[in-house]
Amino acid sequence: MIDDTSITFTNSNPEDFKNDVKIKYESLNKWFKASRFTMNFDKIHVMQFTTKISPQIDLDINYTNKLISKANDTKFLGIYVNSTFSWIIHIEKITHRLSAAISVTIQN
Repeated sequence: MIDDTSITFTNSNPEDFKNDVKIKYESLNKWFKASRFTMNFDKIHVMQFTTKISPQIDLDINYTNKLISKANDTKFLGIYVNSTFSWIIHIEKITHRLSAAISVTIQN
């Protein structure tokens, strides 16, 4: 069983970026098929990290004719990140959990 796998690509040229993703993804597809692993499409997503000066690249990734969904944020190693590397989503999630924990502590 494979869990929590991440793949990172960087390339300043959008066409080269798309080509890099396509080549690596084809390689992964072959490996998954040879290893008889399956992907849980409810848990798979693609997220592009961008900056204010780097444009979002229109990129669709398919696996066995199924489009992999795009995400704007995700939890990675316990840290919530979004596509712009802003801490806002992480702070919101942690604040909510801390508020609940403090409330329970005060009630006891």
